Formats: sequence, C-alpha cells, structure tokens
Amino acid sequence: MIRSAVNQGRYPADFQALREDASERSPSWLRDLRESGWAHFESLGFPTTRRGNERWKYTNVAPIAKTEFAYSFQSGTSVDIAALVPFRQHQSSSFDLVFVNGGLSLELSSTPPASGGLQISGIRDNDDADLLEHLGRYIQIENDGFAALNTAFVDDGAFVKVLDGYSESTQLRITYVTTNENETQPKVTHPRTLVLAGRNTHLTVIETYTGSPGDCYFTNAVTEIVLGEGARADHYRLLLESSGAFHVGTSRVTQGRDSEFSSASFAIGTSLARNDMEVLLNAPGGYCSLNGLYLTGDDQHIDNLISIDHALGGFDHGFRNLDLRILLPRTPGKQRHRTQDCDPILHGLNPTAGREGVSRW
Repeated sequence: MIRSAVNQGRYPADFQALREDASERSPSWLRDLRESGWAHFESLGFPTTRRGNERWKYTNVAPIAKTEFAYSFQSGTSVDIAALVPFRQHQSSSFDLVFVNGGLSLELSSTPPASGGLQISGIRDNDDADLLEHLGRYIQIENDGFAALNTAFVDDGAFVKVLDGYSESTQLRITYVTTNENETQPKVTHPRTLVLAGRNTHLTVIETYTGSPGDCYFTNAVTEIVLGEGARADHYRLLLESSGAFHVGTSRVTQGRDSEFSSASFAIGTSLARNDMEVLLNAPGGYCSLNGLYLTGDDQHIDNLISIDHALGGFDHGFRNLDLRILLPRTPGKQRHRTQDCDPILHGLNPTAGREGVSRW
C-alpha cells in the first residue's frame, strides 16, 4: 500500500493519550501490540493515492482521511438498543456483547457462566493465554493502514472462545454502537472481534454495527475468526450504520480440516462502506460460503473485496460458494456499489476441485 501524504489529524494526539491512559491497566503484550500498530500506521497512512493501491482502486477514502474524528475514551450510556436494532430476539441459547463508543456495556450485555466450555467476554483486562496467542495473528498490519490503525487503538472488544467438543449450539450477538451524544466532534471507534471455535463445535455469530440516525462518525472494524477441525460457524454481518457514517471492515477467517464457514453480509445506509473479507482454507475438507445483500441510495458507496485462499497443495476437497446481490433503490441517484472478487489463491490445487457460484441482481 502506498503511503498517504494526508495530515493524520488527531490520531497522534489521541494515541498518545491512550498510551498514557492505558499504561497501567493494559498488559505488556497488549501495549506492545498497540505500539506495533501505530508504527505501521505512521509508515502507511491512508490509501488515498490511486497508484500502487490496487485493492482500493474503486474506493476514495479521502473523506475519511480529511475528517478529524475524535477517539472516545468513555463509553456512551444513553443508548436505546431496541430502537437501533429493533429485531433482536432473546432466546435461552443466545448471548449478547454490546459495545457503546468502543467500550463494553455490562448493562446491555448478557454472557454465560465462566465455566462450561464457552467463554464470552471483553478484551480489556483479559489475560487469557489464547487471546494473547491469537489476537492480531491473522491480519497484515504491515500493508494495511486501516488494520494498523485499529490495532494501534485496540483497548476493548469481543473475545469468544468455544472449547473443543463443546456440544451446545450457541448464538452470540455482538453489537457495536456509535453515538456522538450531542458532541460537535465526530467520533471514531475501532471495534475488535476475535472468535476461536474449537474442534467439532457449532457457533452462530451476528455482528451488528449501528449508530444514531444522521450522525457522522467513522467505524474502523477488524474481525478474526479461527475454526478448529470439524468446527462449524454461521456468521452474519449487519451494517446498519447512520446515513452519514463511514465504515471500513476487515475480516480474516482461518479454517481447519473439515470445517464449515458460512457468512452473510447485509448492508444498508452508510455514506461509505468497505467490506474486506478474506478466508484461508488451511487444511483439507474445508467449505466456505460467502453471501451478501446490500442496498445503496443517493450518493452512497459500498465496496466489497472478497478473497478465498486454498493454502495447502495436494488436497481435493476445498469448496467455496460466493453469492452477492444488489437491491437497487426505487429512486435514481449517484449510488455506487463495487464488488472485487479476487482470483482464488490456489497453492498446488487442481482448480476444478473447488466449485464457485456468483450471481448478482
């Protein structure tokens, strides 16, 4: 990625403030991770130049780079979650993690008991060894300015771990809410999600991003999902952001042997949205299905970048399916929607071994 010459605005001052604020409560490994993210962001900046930024050729991020977004050091409190996400239903096997302006809201969340093979918690003040081992392992901050910026500001987020052989099918709803709360300075949040599904487990994860109607803010999200042998994960990503919001989402999925990953992304609203999804089929027998439905209007822009990597050579059972659909608005406008279906990365794999379907409305 080519470095941007755009002024970094408030980010240096806000990073220094976070460095000082979290110096005592954050473990050394998390402080080191943040420092690494910041060093890479300082080097990379934003991909605002067209030359050398092939992955960003359809999306102009200058509006994000030129706007001074303020990092929030305190979670919001006055949030009507039912109004922002009206279709949420409560079930006995469902749990919630709700983050407001980047911080976990215990009042709005519901988590299972600590024991029993299922761990759902925040990242802040968490010393789990698997969190240390896996957080940041699957994204490439050395060539992605947005992922580097997210890593520089990682302070809280969702951590989900399902132990090997956990027999119950579980549904988890992770909701990230941004609200400017009558402040004049637009906010930036950096949602971070890590999901570890152990061997032969089944998990449904619903990621929702939303905010106060009409607000201008920036959501810079990173999600890492790891599936063990025989694990199955159903993943839903709901983009219900404000019409004035900017959203950049980076998702990285790594699949073990005979695992299944099914993802559906739904996006409406949002001034500018980017969904960067990359799946690594890292062992024989893996299957992934990526689906999407999105609606744009007025001068809104949505860009989907999809990549599926068949990592290991010599196996014959890596399957994938891709289905992205567009709903056109009833009234004409300047809306733009782009989907980049990157050529699959095949390492020694017979291309006919996998199957793929692509359809668009």
